[in-house]
Amino acid sequence: MAKWPLYIFIGLMMLIAIGMGLNSRELGSARVDQQAPSLTAVQTEMQGKVWVLNVWASWCQPCAMEHEHLVAFAKQSDIPLVGLSYKDSVRDARKWLEARGNPYQRVLRDPQGNIGLEWGVVAVPQTFVMNAQGQIKAQHTGPVTLEQLKALVEKAQ
Repeated sequence: MAKWPLYIFIGLMMLIAIGMGLNSRELGSARVDQQAPSLTAVQTEMQGKVWVLNVWASWCQPCAMEHEHLVAFAKQSDIPLVGLSYKDSVRDARKWLEARGNPYQRVLRDPQGNIGLEWGVVAVPQTFVMNAQGQIKAQHTGPVTLEQLKALVEKAQ
């Protein structure tokens, strides 16, 4: 009977080791291939178009890492890029975009994180790509590069 704690400990260590080997950026989303949660005004504008939702915050260091790639994407592509300012103040978000450039066609606010919760946001930055029918076709958690973003958009076209 004294061996049970040892077996439980070994089992937990194996689960942790397996979990550490997984790349969270590559894990599928339960929302992929499902209709995107409601963003009424944006979805009306984007109806019939492939578009990208990027969840970011001025306090997010990885968001700063990906921002230059978003700016480049916006300059190179006609795919609409919508930003969701997540758990951030209007003042800080505006100041951040003024300093780095605003790649977004439209910026939405999510000061309490409620919209992010509906979309299944687990961390920022997080990027979702919708197809012309309004379904989420791709998702990326963490900073996205220009090449990764282009590849994600291809999945929706």
